[in-house]
Amino acid sequence: MSDIKKKQSVYSAGYSYGQSGDANNLNFHTFHIGAEGYLLTDTRYSVIIPIHGITGSLGSVQGLGDILGIITIRQPKQNFSFSAGVRLATGNDNKAGLPQAYQPGTGTTDLLLGIGYYYEKFLFAAGYQKSSGRSKNTLTELKRGDDLMLRMTYSSEYDEDRDYAISLLYINRLTEMSVVSYTLPSTFSGKTYVAVNGSNQKQLNLLLQAGWKLDDHTKMVIEGAFPFFKRPVNIDGLSRTFTIGLGAYFNY
Repeated sequence: MSDIKKKQSVYSAGYSYGQSGDANNLNFHTFHIGAEGYLLTDTRYSVIIPIHGITGSLGSVQGLGDILGIITIRQPKQNFSFSAGVRLATGNDNKAGLPQAYQPGTGTTDLLLGIGYYYEKFLFAAGYQKSSGRSKNTLTELKRGDDLMLRMTYSSEYDEDRDYAISLLYINRLTEMSVVSYTLPSTFSGKTYVAVNGSNQKQLNLLLQAGWKLDDHTKMVIEGAFPFFKRPVNIDGLSRTFTIGLGAYFNY
């Protein structure tokens, strides 16, 4: 939705708010700044730096999140795009003695791969997120499973200054998460870890975006994400009942 023109750089800033909605409801506040532009004619980079604030019944935590960097190569003649990126473990995952769900960082560096196909006003995309290692959170030492993501987006314009997009995003956690056990005895090789039953969950989200240009260099975007059903296990703090956000894009 940033409407990058070739050879231009785009800078962004935004805020989003979401809730986990479970019995121990968590509130998520995220401020983010970003930059994107073209390295080559058909090769684009994007970087997003988030700052999170999480509050719940056990306390609150604020801090830098995990920085995301992605390179995308688009082949206009074939209508395909290919993406590769990394989510760096720059966020703290063990602040204030609180569980992983409260932490601004996941504690792992993840590899991201994606492919997209454009057809008229539609985008069909698939992505894979490979999680590595365990978090350093002393209460859980959580190991997340890998995620498969499928997305379909329809985008259009009201006029030359206003546009919108509607997406369906399917996420499948391929393997169960596991955490350290403080009840089972340790083994000769070290600590004992147990699988979190039911944590290989599926999710389907409705994503809505609307944007409007303020001038030739500035664009505002409002967006929301709403799951069709709730994932019952939220030990990683990534489940939401809704997320809404507002962002601004500046291109030069």
